[in-house]
Amino acid sequence: HHLRSDYFIAKDLNLYYDRQHTQWYKRPDWFLVLGARRSTNLQELRLSYVIWQEEVSPFLVVELASPGTEDEDL
Repeated sequence: HHLRSDYFIAKDLNLYYDRQHTQWYKRPDWFLVLGARRSTNLQELRLSYVIWQEEVSPFLVVELASPGTEDEDL
C-alpha cells in the first residue's frame, strides 16, 4: 500500500487565484491541492498559496457559510 505524498492541505490560508489581478485572493476554510509539493519543515511553510507560481490549482475547496459573512462566502 503506497501513501500519496504529492499533496498540500491548508486551512485559512490566502489563496491567490488570478494572474491578471495579483492582489485578489480568497481565504477558504480548507483546501486540498493534488500534485503540489508539501512543506516538510518550518522554513518551507507557505504564507499563502499562489496558483500561478505553484502551477497546480486546488482539487477541492471548502468554505463554510456563516450568517455574518454569507454574501462573501457565496
